[in-house]
Amino acid sequence: MSEGAWDLGPQAFPANAGPGLLAADSRLTLPVSLGFSKQCRAVGFLNAGAAAFLLAVGLFLLSQVGSTPSVAVQLCAVGMLLTGAGLGFAHQAARRLLGALAFDRGGVTLLPTYAGFDIPWSRLSRWEVRGPSFPITGLPMVRLWAEENPAEFSVPAEALTAHDLMNVRQILRAYAPDRERRSDPFITRAAADRWGDLSA
Repeated sequence: MSEGAWDLGPQAFPANAGPGLLAADSRLTLPVSLGFSKQCRAVGFLNAGAAAFLLAVGLFLLSQVGSTPSVAVQLCAVGMLLTGAGLGFAHQAARRLLGALAFDRGGVTLLPTYAGFDIPWSRLSRWEVRGPSFPITGLPMVRLWAEENPAEFSVPAEALTAHDLMNVRQILRAYAPDRERRSDPFITRAAADRWGDLSA
């Protein structure tokens, strides 16, 4: 499909006046940026606290290496381990606190970009949005695939609210209706009733 076929201009999507939930009584236009949920940000604050603690202890131990030659190797090893763990938690904290899923005429972007992805509409080959009642927790609710890239791009499981998931599905159905993946065998009838039949 040519890139022009993806360029729908100022495509509008049905939306109600409330935040997130799509209906038919008003219009939602691109660009749209869906910030991560309160639950996700709460985990981000916990990650930030853990990062601060681990970095403080790790850097303190590293600063003591020169003054304690008898245990310098041990202090250096533990200090580097704690500092590395702190940087890992800091990365997760930044991703959760600054994260958002954005849609514009160029494509789909997961922010922050250094920890996310940027897929143009012309390269989006497949996408899947699982319902908010998906019975297996911890799995990503939004999954995207790009042409010439076998890797899966996903959004953290708790990052988006149920209403935002509905928004994401509506936007992707408007811009890439023939690329939806609907092979998920785990959606129960109760989930389909609440979310909407994904095979529709």
